Amino acid sequence: VHKIRRRSLNILMEVYDSGTLDWHIYKEKSESLNTELVDLKNEYIRFINTNNLSAKTVYLHDYVFMKTVEYLNVRNHEDLINVKREGIEEMMRTFNDCFSQRSMETIIPIIRRILKFFYDSGCTANNYAGMILSPIHFMEFNPAVLSKSEELKIIENLSGLNLRDQAIMMLAIRYGL
Repeated sequence: VHKIRRRSLNILMEVYDSGTLDWHIYKEKSESLNTELVDLKNEYIRFINTNNLSAKTVYLHDYVFMKTVEYLNVRNHEDLINVKREGIEEMMRTFNDCFSQRSMETIIPIIRRILKFFYDSGCTANNYAGMILSPIHFMEFNPAVLSKSEELKIIENLSGLNLRDQAIMMLAIRYGL
């Protein structure tokens, strides 16, 4: 429903601006990026294109990349280097507020890939992809990110389990298994 309303609004705005409607795939006007970030985005798109994905899938990756940068409040390469865990948590809260659960099932793996790309490219000090949980059974009450305090609370409650189960839970907490 949200996408239909957004598309309808975009059509109305186009008719208002130009007086006519040219049927085409609507691409939102992206916020202008710093040259370094444009180069990084283009590098990511080239990386994605090596997987022989369809044009719509590449556009989705581009869209999620732009939203990730926007929600992280990154304006230049230095801001990206200084991204902290709290920034990732806030970004995921914003994604959860702006997108439906079904959309998040598609977006979360892309976010993980983007965060891994940032780390592999040397743009972030840590690989934050591991803190984004996989959306296997994504429900409203199931958060996409565990905060540090939530992780510590879970770890405190593991003391009653045997060592094997504790190790499995620690891996699940850390890597989103």
